[in-house]
Amino acid sequence: MYLNKLSDGQKGLFLDLSIHAAKANNDFAEEEKAYIEQYCAEMQISPVRYESNNDFDHAVDRLIEISTQSELKIIALELTALMLADNNYDELEQKFMAKLLSKTGLSGGEHEKMIELLHNLSGIYDEINNLIFN
Repeated sequence: MYLNKLSDGQKGLFLDLSIHAAKANNDFAEEEKAYIEQYCAEMQISPVRYESNNDFDHAVDRLIEISTQSELKIIALELTALMLADNNYDELEQKFMAKLLSKTGLSGGEHEKMIELLHNLSGIYDEINNLIFN
């Protein structure tokens, strides 16, 4: 949604975090792979990759150095959407996000609001699809 606001350096690091997020629960779901493909298309990254170039800590630390709070919120929002893609936001994914939030200084309240808004957005997309295709 907002990945075009990131710099090229941020995009590569975000992709690394997306891969780590998708693998956080040891289940790299097809829905998560589809999100990564969409993210790569939006960020104009080609070819799509499913292996990270940087470990989690390095990617987050570097993003903190080069990003504004708004950009870190974009990253957290998009990673949350990725982890919700398979409708299974499990304990390991929650721990991944808690670690990210802790390192970036984003609040749990902001993250809960992101989850709520993403659920609302998904519901609206479902309604639009039902209107158009049924």
